[in-house]
Amino acid sequence: MLNANAGMAYYFGRIKFSYSDVDNDSSYVQTWESSKSVFGFQAGAGLEYAILPKLSLVVEALARFAALEDLSGPYHYTSKGPTWSTEYNATHTAWLVSYKNDPTTTNSWILLLTTGTDDPNNYPEIYSHVRKASFSLSGISLRLGAKYKF
Repeated sequence: MLNANAGMAYYFGRIKFSYSDVDNDSSYVQTWESSKSVFGFQAGAGLEYAILPKLSLVVEALARFAALEDLSGPYHYTSKGPTWSTEYNATHTAWLVSYKNDPTTTNSWILLLTTGTDDPNNYPEIYSHVRKASFSLSGISLRLGAKYKF
């Protein structure tokens, strides 16, 4: 038996970022979180082959197309040391950038979290290859299994 399906799907994603650096007399902690819901598309096709009256082999290919984009959320930063203590809270947006004058990052992406009004495109002397961060949920899968009818 051959089957096919296609349709819209609703996806919910949550991304968390956490960084900390602690040494003998100081600590730095950053956290950021973003949640996003998106509509996407999915489709699949499958084949069921009966090998016994109650047992079948099943092969199915599935594809999904969706992405989490325009990610913003609460950002929290603290630093503490022997003579200082700093705390900062704001809403930040996730970007992917390369530092222009740093040879170690010219071919790699760095996650940059900025306030909603601070666009890295405004700093071409510092950043190159600037784009908003996105996470793809798209992909293709192949499933193989057995189906037993009771």
